[in-house]
Amino acid sequence: TPTTHCVSDERDWPRGERQRQSRECLSEALADHQGFRCRDGSCIDPSYVCDGEVDCSDSSDELCDECEPHQFRCDGRQCIDSSKRCDGRVDCADYTDEEDCRPTAPSCRPDQIRCSGGGCLSITRRCDGVSDCPNGEDELSCGNGRPCRPHEYKCLSGQCIDSRQKCDRLKDCPDGDDEENCVDDPKTCREDEFQCRDGTCLPSYLRCNGHADCRDSSDETECQCKDNEFQCGNKKCIDIRRKCDRRVDCEDFSDEANCECQDNEFRCGDGKCIEGRRRCDGTADCRDYSDETSCACKDNEFRCGDGSCIDIRRKCDGTADCRDYSDERNCSCKSNEFRCGDGACIDKSRQCDRTPDCRDHSDERNCPVPGCSASQFRCGDGRCIDISRKCDDRVDCPDFSDEANCVSDACRSDEFRCKSGQCIRLAGKCNRHRDCSDGSDEENCCTADEFQCKTGECIAKSHRCDGQYQCRDESDELECRTCQPGQYVCANAQCIERSQRCDGRFDCTDFSDEADCAPDAGVNIRVYPERQTIRQGQEVVFRCRDEGARRSQVKWTRPDDSPLPPQSTDARGRLTMSNVQPDHGGVYLCKAVGVPGSTSGAQKAAYLTVQPYTPPTPKPERPLGACKHDEATCQNGKCVPRKYVCDGDYDCDDGSDENNCAQPSLCEPNEMQCDNKKCILKVYLCDGDDDCGDGSDERNCRENIPGSPCRMGEYQCLSGDQCIPKSFHCDGEFDCQDKSDEIGCSPPTITQTPPEVVNAMEGETVNITCRAIGNPVPLINWRLNWGHIPPRPRVTTTSEGGFGVVTIRDVRQSDQGAWSCEAINSKQSVLATPDAILVVKNKGVCHPPLFNDKAQSGSECLRCFCFGVSQTCHSSSLNKITIPLAHEVSVATMSILPDGSYMDVTEKFRPNQNAVRSNPGNREFRIDSQVKTSDAPVHYYWSLPAEFLGNQVNSYGGHLKYTFRYQASSRPVQAADIIIKGNGITLYHTLRQSYGPLRDNSIEVQFVEGEWHRDARHSASGSPDTATREDIMLVLQNVEGVFIRASFDSELAESSIHGLEMDSASYSNPKNPPAALVEQCSCPAGYTGNSCENCAPGYIRRRSGPYLG
Repeated sequence: TPTTHCVSDERDWPRGERQRQSRECLSEALADHQGFRCRDGSCIDPSYVCDGEVDCSDSSDELCDECEPHQFRCDGRQCIDSSKRCDGRVDCADYTDEEDCRPTAPSCRPDQIRCSGGGCLSITRRCDGVSDCPNGEDELSCGNGRPCRPHEYKCLSGQCIDSRQKCDRLKDCPDGDDEENCVDDPKTCREDEFQCRDGTCLPSYLRCNGHADCRDSSDETECQCKDNEFQCGNKKCIDIRRKCDRRVDCEDFSDEANCECQDNEFRCGDGKCIEGRRRCDGTADCRDYSDETSCACKDNEFRCGDGSCIDIRRKCDGTADCRDYSDERNCSCKSNEFRCGDGACIDKSRQCDRTPDCRDHSDERNCPVPGCSASQFRCGDGRCIDISRKCDDRVDCPDFSDEANCVSDACRSDEFRCKSGQCIRLAGKCNRHRDCSDGSDEENCCTADEFQCKTGECIAKSHRCDGQYQCRDESDELECRTCQPGQYVCANAQCIERSQRCDGRFDCTDFSDEADCAPDAGVNIRVYPERQTIRQGQEVVFRCRDEGARRSQVKWTRPDDSPLPPQSTDARGRLTMSNVQPDHGGVYLCKAVGVPGSTSGAQKAAYLTVQPYTPPTPKPERPLGACKHDEATCQNGKCVPRKYVCDGDYDCDDGSDENNCAQPSLCEPNEMQCDNKKCILKVYLCDGDDDCGDGSDERNCRENIPGSPCRMGEYQCLSGDQCIPKSFHCDGEFDCQDKSDEIGCSPPTITQTPPEVVNAMEGETVNITCRAIGNPVPLINWRLNWGHIPPRPRVTTTSEGGFGVVTIRDVRQSDQGAWSCEAINSKQSVLATPDAILVVKNKGVCHPPLFNDKAQSGSECLRCFCFGVSQTCHSSSLNKITIPLAHEVSVATMSILPDGSYMDVTEKFRPNQNAVRSNPGNREFRIDSQVKTSDAPVHYYWSLPAEFLGNQVNSYGGHLKYTFRYQASSRPVQAADIIIKGNGITLYHTLRQSYGPLRDNSIEVQFVEGEWHRDARHSASGSPDTATREDIMLVLQNVEGVFIRASFDSELAESSIHGLEMDSASYSNPKNPPAALVEQCSCPAGYTGNSCENCAPGYIRRRSGPYLG
């Protein structure tokens, strides 16, 4: 218990008020008649210590060793009233009063009342003058008869309020007598303090600490939540880990909303809820596959070791379909196959080939070890490397044995030493990421077109073996075929004169002397593609152009000036050869016309390979009458039972019993069905490896990129001189000699999810996009309602560089539902959250360029605006919502110019904002003549806060609502009632309904044509200067100010406003009426937003043309 106390010359201690008159702190035992000193230095009545209510601003009066029987003890020794336990509001500084509480609203005891927010409150706090419920309903409909407590002030009406509310510049008594006879001594707080809205001062560290320390909770409003926090519906911030932890932490219970799974749903291991019918349906819908574990498999299914089920035909098919590879274990291997330790079968030729093919590396065990020479080092797996590579800080053996047991003064053998002396992982060297603090790990890193000297420096690969030393250690000329000084070494080791290098003529038989030549400043001939392989009898096309500054005309020739093949045409650089024959293969030259052949870049070669035509083997004639009536005849004449036709199994030797079978695919949506009906993941398509077994997954693949060292189905190692099949990339085994194929491998991560809702009219075309990153680059796959998407050509998909697009043409009702984006690579398959919900609308009365789902006739249709970039739109699927008042309303000053327009002169004639009084209970704001700081003929307006500004296009068709009241002690003045500004446009509205002083006037003004004017004088007179739909949309796109009239006479006796709100639209409340007057446009590329009002990421706006540009 604290030992310091205070003595005061006052015997009445108002609760929580800091008394600074004649206090003296003592350091002796605390006496009952003496005061208690808080840690912040203030003093309170000793009876307030450990009474369950916080009176010290730092809560030090409630740090107690023991609590009373009617109190709850927080973990931090603080005592609170037991009624505050699990009442939905945090009262303990350590949150423990709201821990281990049931997520549902607790039932209140007979001696408690329930707040509208769900919390329970002691009945003794009813009508005690202090609003304890979040909405203040515990102080509503209170009588006058209760006597006030010593720390309370009694209003003339009989109501009791906290004495601190006396003379706090806010009228808390119904008659306002709490603000009468006050000394004008404005209360100020120190720099290290925060001032509550009621004037109370608190230490700044209590601001936004997750606990309401101000009586009006204003210290916890407008707080910015951190990344690791969850924002409650009332803007309060809590630890993100408290979201859906079955404990109520938010006063509005929003942290426990939407967490429970329904009776017809299944909860995944990670807490996600899925439909119950997806449980054990053979498809993993949970990310942790928990919906497919412990399921009973069907007779035609195989149970994997983890409990999941797969088609029985996938058992022992050479491809691991179970995540634990159990479907490929205990399989009988063929005579020409080797059985791995895990039961998998590989070709016997792969055994002891120094490359592990079994996942357990059993194919490389117990192999005969070849001897290494004295100048070599033997790796742990038996292979030999040069002895100089031993302990050179670079890993050359697959098992890292060449860098084991090396003596190092700083870093281990599997580490790289930075210039600063720092040690990093060896894999961090030259990985295009700064791992050394000084960046030295990315120095002397060679690209694919460079050669690395033994010193580590990089030189152009063309300087390798060119007869000149570019490496300081002369290693660029080592192990080269010896050419005479002054000669150039071709890539195939042929020697030519150096003057013949890049002279525009091919002197090397492999044409390498003209590769990587710097183009002439004016000529740069390019051909596309540089190499083609085509079958005999087909047509081939080469294209050529001069990409230099001269833009020379070009022509095609053969190297020996022989004529082009018959049926060839050369038109503007396009060489077309029809019906090519094997003897047409070879080199074709594209030359710049009128440019000497010795000019660098004046000609370029293209290479053609023609594959001879091989006639197909004739099919055997089917014998007549060889099969019975209940049998089917195979294409090769074999007979099989008729019931075996199109049963999914190959019974005919030639597979003809499964041809032309119109049956749904047996494959999953993320799989491809091979010609032999086998299913493989789409990510294995065109990866350079025959995954189907019949080669069908490697057909119709994209052509190779011209000039690329690797084919489309290959991965280029970082060294630049080795290509491996793409299927080997990130497969867990080193295939590149520099081991770069296993560097930086990562599962997909969704970076751009599809839009939550996509609206379309029947017959339209819709594009849905999704983006992901990962290594290897993920493939974007799509599902419709967890199944297959409709077939081509109406629905097509593309996936380039991790960016996927699904295009749905001629949209139909059957296309409605959840379109799921799935990112796949060899590491993992990830689904984007949330799905894109496609909503297809029926064609109604209005058709593009008109819209309005609620229109009963054509006259009620609105024209699509879309800010001028599209004429296709329809009513959105948004629902009406209300934007409530969340921040303070200020006062602005307007001056009417001679032309009738209004100018904001607030900076020149600044109103007295301190004269604005507010009632937190009903959010009413009131001013009187004290707001005036000048006698200038200006008009005063309420200026609406930020929640009503910015992009409000979804408010079109909605209403601006408010209630105002005023007193008029002098002659009334004429002025516009509402002013709204945006995008350089000002619109005015003058009330048409009658209104008067000393009564509530409720107003609703709709954002539609006919309600607003461009000229305030026309607005008042009803003249035809009506604002168009385009005007209103332009203002709503960027609302810069909303002003509501506050002065109705020249004296401004008194004016008030409350009930401020504005309609808008969103997907947040589907039970609300639809916002049919809000358009949903089909935006062209570069535009986003319901009305195409925003630029898409990566685009900037150019101010040209109508509207926004």
